[in-house]
Amino acid sequence: MLIEKIIVKGFRNFEEATVNFNDNSLIIGANDVGKTNFIHCLRILLDKSLSERDIEPQETDFHIKNDGTQSEQFSIEIQFNEITEDAVLSILRGFVSENNKTIFKFIATKNDLEYTFYSYNDSEWNYVIKISDSSTGLLIGNPISEESARECFNRLTINKK
Repeated sequence: MLIEKIIVKGFRNFEEATVNFNDNSLIIGANDVGKTNFIHCLRILLDKSLSERDIEPQETDFHIKNDGTQSEQFSIEIQFNEITEDAVLSILRGFVSENNKTIFKFIATKNDLEYTFYSYNDSEWNYVIKISDSSTGLLIGNPISEESARECFNRLTINKK
């Protein structure tokens, strides 16, 4: 399983960035260019040891543009390819396409600090989790696009106890 591409939009110092990986990739750069923020993007989607507090978006996570305005949402997307390991396929069954690809995506909105995880293959949106104020809603289905998945979530009500 290889990380093929990471797309970051509106997160911290990244207005919009797409990083393509190959078999041997190295992250280097001058001080204060975003290496740590980039690694944090990976951790949000992949690191099980992060607490819920570490994952919850803060207002400071939203990119501030040169004109002083702040992004209203940020997204982090990791695209994987060459998923052939049996252990990984058993965990991600249904989320891996016929050409052995899958995508994880995290979207956060500034106005309510809600965040949503998506997991889908390159042809189907299979699984989505919406989290709001420590309450969780789950949608398992087959929306045909990010827009239709968002539409489903607009109708999803989370009951707080």
